[in-house]
Order: sequence, then structure tokens, then C-alpha cells
Amino acid sequence: MTGVREARPRGSRRWAIDVRPLRVPAYRRLWLGNTVAMFGFQFTAVAVPVEMYALTRDSFWVGLLGVAAFVPLLIFGLWGGAVADARDRRAVLLGGSLLLWASTLGLLVQALLDVGSPVLLLALMAVQSVAFAISSPARSAMLPRLVPQDLVASATTLNYTTFTAASVAGPLAAGLILSASPDTSVVLPIAYGVDAVLFTAMLWAALRLPALPPEPTADARPAAPAWPASSTGSATWPPRRCCCCPSRWT
Repeated sequence: MTGVREARPRGSRRWAIDVRPLRVPAYRRLWLGNTVAMFGFQFTAVAVPVEMYALTRDSFWVGLLGVAAFVPLLIFGLWGGAVADARDRRAVLLGGSLLLWASTLGLLVQALLDVGSPVLLLALMAVQSVAFAISSPARSAMLPRLVPQDLVASATTLNYTTFTAASVAGPLAAGLILSASPDTSVVLPIAYGVDAVLFTAMLWAALRLPALPPEPTADARPAAPAWPASSTGSATWPPRRCCCCPSRWT
């Protein structure tokens, strides 16, 4: 891990994004899976309102999608943070990611079968929001366990930068697909399918993470390190306690 700790030249430190956290394999996989999944999620974020309006021709129903997404996030957000502090964060992230993937597959199936139910769309959006509330705090809280403490800020910047890029490029790509044909029964399954396929990158990253059990209290025996070891097999930095900050995809 010597290369990770090397200081960058003063000029690059001032102007360039610090990519040293990407030298940590566990973080690199998580960052890559998160970036690909976030790009794919934008296809669903664009497709669901399009489908809702195509079904109802009523902007009120489109607005209800925001309610269906916000209320579960508000209710389960703090609970998700508590779970991330009390359970293995890898397991919490994997469970939330599987639920999120299942909701995306549900959107894909209902589009393929042409169910045409606005209530089902609202329900699937609510499930997706619950999944975000469970997985996002675990994803944020595990960051100081994956990279050295002096690289946490750089890793957070990388996450935010790719989140912003995906939030711009994803809707543009989704718009190209959805505008390719006026027949929503053709383009909507494609948009949901892209999201479902790309989200497998997040599942792969979560599966490859090391176990991240709760850190011991001050009077408990220290747990075995859960971060990558050096080539000699010894740990390269001590664990750091962190605050759980629930936020989407950051």
C-alpha cells in the first residue's frame, strides 16, 4: 500500500482529482459497480414517469411517483442507518441491492407483459425507495473501512464526481432510447432492461467486498481487520470509526 500513501506533486494536488483511492481493490470495485449501476438507474428514473403518463394521461399520477419514492425514504432512512451500524455493512448493502434489483426486474416484467397498472408502478417505486433507504447508509458508512483515513475525502469526491456524471449522461442516453419509437411497449422494456443488466455490476461489487461487521465498543476486544491486507498479509492501517450519513449513491 506504499503507492496509496505517496503524496502527489503539488500542481496535480491543486488541480486534479485525487484517484489514489482507486488503488485499493475493494474500493475500486465498489466505485466501479456504483458508477455503472447509477448510470443504469437513470434509465428507470426517466422511463417510469414516461410510462405513468402514457398510462394515465394525468400529471397528478406522475406527481404521485414522487410521493411514493419520498415517503418510504423518509420512514426507512434513519432505520437503514441504524441497521448499517448494528449489522455487517456488506450484508446490509447486499440485501438492499438485491431488493433494488428485484424492483427493477418487476418494472421490466410489468412492461413486457403490458400490465398497465398505475398502482403497480407506485408500489414498485415505493419498494425501490425502501431499498435505497437500506443500502445507501451502508454504502456511505463503509467508506472509511475500505480506504485509509487520509483518502476518505478523496474517495468521497470520486463518488460525487461519478454520481454527477452519471446523473447527466444517464438521462441523455435514456432519452435517446425512449425517443427512438413512439411505441412505449417497445422502448420501455429496453430502458428497464438496461437498468437491470447494468445493476449486476453493483451486485458483483457487493459480493466481492470483505466482511464489515460492527466496530467494537471501547471496552470490547478489537475485531480482526476487514480491509485489504498488504502483500505480506499484514494490515496497513487501523480501523476508523465513522458517522453514518444516509445519502443516495454517494
